[in-house]
Amino acid sequence: MKAILTVALGLIAATPAFAAPAPGLPPLKNPVDALQERPLAEIKALADKGDPVGMTAYGEMLMTGRAGDPDFATARELFQKVAARNADAVADLGWLAVEGHGVPRDDDAAMATFRKAAGMGSTSAMLGIGFLYQKGRGVAKDYGQAMVWYQKAAAAGDIEAPVIIGNLYIDGQGVAQDYAQAASWYQKSVDDGNGHGASALGLMASRGEGSPVDDDRAMALFHKAAAMHYPGEAFYLLGWMTERGRGTPRDYDQAYDWFVKGSARGDLYAKDAQGLALEKGHGVDLDLVQGRKWITQAATLGLASADIHMGNVYAGGLGVPVDNAAAAKWYAAAADEDDKTGQNLLGQMYLVGQGVPQDKARGFALVKTSAEHGDKYAQAMLGLCYETGDGVTADKVEALKWYAIAGQNGDNSMDKRAGDLVKVLSVEDIAKARAGVQAFKVAE
Repeated sequence: MKAILTVALGLIAATPAFAAPAPGLPPLKNPVDALQERPLAEIKALADKGDPVGMTAYGEMLMTGRAGDPDFATARELFQKVAARNADAVADLGWLAVEGHGVPRDDDAAMATFRKAAGMGSTSAMLGIGFLYQKGRGVAKDYGQAMVWYQKAAAAGDIEAPVIIGNLYIDGQGVAQDYAQAASWYQKSVDDGNGHGASALGLMASRGEGSPVDDDRAMALFHKAAAMHYPGEAFYLLGWMTERGRGTPRDYDQAYDWFVKGSARGDLYAKDAQGLALEKGHGVDLDLVQGRKWITQAATLGLASADIHMGNVYAGGLGVPVDNAAAAKWYAAAADEDDKTGQNLLGQMYLVGQGVPQDKARGFALVKTSAEHGDKYAQAMLGLCYETGDGVTADKVEALKWYAIAGQNGDNSMDKRAGDLVKVLSVEDIAKARAGVQAFKVAE
């Protein structure tokens, strides 16, 4: 099952329910995924007849917002009814537990469910086990085990697994960073007709990974991906490039059209981009209500950046009354997705008791986690916490260290405070702070 992997594994697209890919592509081997390239009414009719593939496919449509607003409860009911007859339905129950959709987030339950489904042959479950090892959720983080399970899925014919393995080579997670290896894995997916693979190659071209930046090649690959299986990501990326005038003239109208196509195919980033365009009136009449509808749907489905946006809406009173409790709720959702911006913003709210009961220890812990994962604003705030003893025992050496780290990353808001500390700290303490800066590495 591919749609639920959207955010969890960095795969941005979902299978359309009503638009078949270009002819000549290798057919999808997974019957659930293949069915989801049929019209929604056809899928629902099969589900209503009790067909196990139809029930699983329709449940996934409900779960991912491709049959209207997300309906996790009904999706779960369908998966439970058909679990004895369909391995992917069992895996889907695991993904609901991973995301906390309709059930409490429970990594232990997810792992047990994935192992059961993997034993039944579900490659989606194999990817789920790999994901939990990769992220260290419910188990110790183990890139080696993650790779083992991703490769098992690839060997079993899963066409998303090569993309995930390629991503590990791009990021250097558990393996040496190797753009050539990444491209090779992406190409394996392309050869199987997977638009994600072509989009990944396009992203490499747009970022200059392994070769100079080439926006024309990127656009060509995104167009190719848009005619393949799982095209939603490609539509989003075409819109993103068009909105910025990269590889094509800037055109907000055309960009919005691309976003709508991606959104209709279940892509979370496209839903978010469609909503942002409506908020700004870019390529479409300004409509805050409709804009926030799409952003909220993306957030509900697990897109952390959409959570942050909605938190900012309520914190800033942007078209709505200021509601710090609502803002904290959205920031918490982002933090639950291990988003460093959400962790920092929620941490600051706990430090001052804004929208949540004041809890300085919890606030400090959230800010620290965000800072350790590279958020420059959290790094500056962490320095302030150490200097003032806010949520932690005051430590001016640590304060100077974090001010310096933040400054190196582009946040110079604490430069004056850092300068004041230099005036009062001993030469030895300054040397300790500098050594801490040099030793700092962003946490994975």
